[in-house]
Amino acid sequence: MYFFLFVSLHRQARKDLDIALAKVTYMEANYNDVVPRRDFVLLETKSNELLERIKELQDINDNQSRDIEHIRTQNE
Repeated sequence: MYFFLFVSLHRQARKDLDIALAKVTYMEANYNDVVPRRDFVLLETKSNELLERIKELQDINDNQSRDIEHIRTQNE
C-alpha cells in the first residue's frame, strides 16, 4: 500500500514539476528582455536630462554659428 501511495505522490510531483518548468520556460521566452520598472524609470529620467542638455548645447551652437557668420560678414 505504501508503494502505491509513493508512486502516486511521485507521479503528482512529476506533473507539478513539469507544469512549473513549462511556466518558467514561458516566462523566460516572453519576458527575458523586459527591463525592470525601477531601471526603466532611472533610464527615462537620465534620458530626459540628456535631451535637455542636448537642446541647451544646440542653442549654444546655433548662437555661436550666428556670431561667427556675423563676424565673417563684418570682415569681408
